[in-house]
Amino acid sequence: MAEDRSGQYLKVYKKDGTFVNVGAKGSKTVEIAGLTGGKAVAAGEYQVSFSLDNANKPSDGDGEKVDVPAFTPANVPSAPTIALTAGDAKINFKIAKPAEHGSVVTGYTITYKTAGGTAKTQETTTLTGSIASLTNDTEYTVKVIAHSEIGDSSSSTAIKATPVAAG
Repeated sequence: MAEDRSGQYLKVYKKDGTFVNVGAKGSKTVEIAGLTGGKAVAAGEYQVSFSLDNANKPSDGDGEKVDVPAFTPANVPSAPTIALTAGDAKINFKIAKPAEHGSVVTGYTITYKTAGGTAKTQETTTLTGSIASLTNDTEYTVKVIAHSEIGDSSSSTAIKATPVAAG
């Protein structure tokens, strides 16, 4: 049976013994700040130990230090791409889901505007849809960004489409 750690703190150290951080009591987690998303961290670069106290330094209550296995911190998603098809007073879009890099894409913001016009946005959680109520025979520039719990992607390349009346 696993040892009850509900009253203990998890501490993390660099491999040279430098204290890094301490987690909340009983959480069995600790944050390592300052890592670069997408950059691998080698096994043993960090060590963890359970402790009876939450001192921000090594202490007598610390247990044996154990190497943290290799890991790669999550990163923001890559920039998505978008394809457009003009319709009657609308532009249909298809977003190509970007590489997530360990973070889950939670939605997208599509930005569209006419030359000299004010940018407007449309939020979506789907990969296909339409931007409606547009003016026919007017060119629109469209781009998209992806959102995740880690942060936002960079913007897609802006592309253009012109809605045209049916018939």
